[in-house]
Amino acid sequence: MDRLGSFLVGLVVGGVCLHVASNFYIVRDDNGTHMIPKLTAKLENPYYDVRDFQKSEWQQNRDLLLAVVNASRQKQNAADSRDLANLLGSNQTSQSEQLSPNSWER
Repeated sequence: MDRLGSFLVGLVVGGVCLHVASNFYIVRDDNGTHMIPKLTAKLENPYYDVRDFQKSEWQQNRDLLLAVVNASRQKQNAADSRDLANLLGSNQTSQSEQLSPNSWER
């Protein structure tokens, strides 16, 4: 049973690594290491060190460039949403509260 357990653990770890490698880029830049979701799941080079990337290297890796731009837009949109929620304050009712059947009777 010991060998079977080791095999199953290795199978799970291998599956997780394969999933990460096919769905995420691991990108190292001046700010650290980031996991960037790929736009399409495919098994290609999952790790890039972009600290010294030149324009020609970005042109050769357009999928990586588009994924980084998309991830930064999503991050900015999330930050904008939090800022908007903070500006509105806690006195505003959420959209789900406005649409709930209990609020129709008020």
